Amino acid sequence: GATEFLGNLRNLQEASDIEGPAWERFILKLIEVFGATVAPAQIYARFSSSDDLAALLPPDSRLSLSGPEDHKVKNQFAQRIGYLFRERVGKRYGDSQACIVRGRRTSDGNVWDLKSGD
Repeated sequence: GATEFLGNLRNLQEASDIEGPAWERFILKLIEVFGATVAPAQIYARFSSSDDLAALLPPDSRLSLSGPEDHKVKNQFAQRIGYLFRERVGKRYGDSQACIVRGRRTSDGNVWDLKSGD
């Protein structure tokens, strides 16, 4: 059905992207729950107390949630999500164009800016 050279490239890329839909759902949920700015500690606290939210963690992330009182796991989670977010800054996911815009250090720790649309 392609009428020009590589005319179906976008369709092929979308069909072969297994992590994109999961990251789109995850980012959109973060925006819904926290707004445009989120800190890894907030994500951990909210997601570790809800199985429904924990199910939204991208399968490729290998993030671990054990409980809100486990400081070692909380720190590992925050570090891992920071790495994952850094790797994906600027990458847009799905029709919503959900993306991680940037991270920055604040006096309360690292925070990440998220957006969808455009």
